[in-house]
Amino acid sequence: MDLIVGKPACLYLLSLRTRLDTLPLRSTYVITLYDHVKGRSSAAPPNSHSTRCCAAKLRPEGNELTIVETTNYFAKDGQAPAVLEQRRRATAIRCALGLEPGDIFLLREGKGPDVRWECRFPSREAYEADLAVRGGSEAFAEARRTMHTLLERFEREVYEMDDGR
Repeated sequence: MDLIVGKPACLYLLSLRTRLDTLPLRSTYVITLYDHVKGRSSAAPPNSHSTRCCAAKLRPEGNELTIVETTNYFAKDGQAPAVLEQRRRATAIRCALGLEPGDIFLLREGKGPDVRWECRFPSREAYEADLAVRGGSEAFAEARRTMHTLLERFEREVYEMDDGR
């Protein structure tokens, strides 16, 4: 279900998950609400006593798509713990610069990077502003240089979310 609301009306929802100052100024936003029932089979009635949880996804009204940046870190032999610690340092620097921290993922099964980082941006403009802040930070540049001494391989991708469910 989509709700179209003004920025002040969604402050509470956003304060739980999103830094408001990273949102572009707009008069309206679309909030998509997802109502999930944990552990309920499809045959269970909607008003059963199952544990319920709701999630909300915010996107600006209009044509802008969410931008997702991912970085994949393939550690040199024995360096995976050091790569994780260095990614945590880079995240702390992001926070000190006023940027969203993003999410860090650790490989537990399968083939892939030892450590993966992901951050979502509400618009291309927000992503480019984030890049500019990082690009102007010597502390972030040093963290990046240190990280590359620990890696066998590094990958960076930028995606646009498909909202065409």
